[in-house]
Amino acid sequence: MKTREELIDETAAYLDGLLKDGLDPKHYAAGLIDEADFSRAVNGALHLEVRAFHTARKAPLPFCVMLFAR
Repeated sequence: MKTREELIDETAAYLDGLLKDGLDPKHYAAGLIDEADFSRAVNGALHLEVRAFHTARKAPLPFCVMLFAR
């Protein structure tokens, strides 16, 4: 399983440019990972969603984080 920091870094890289101005992707990613329910992972993927209020496009942003290195 990937470390917490690896999951945060990958999530932050994905979110870079997708969050509304003023939100730090790494800080936001850390919050998502820290609050995630890992027991809900399916086939090694954790499904997350950024709320519409926090995205640059003002639309929800669902995505998956792979928990294991390939």
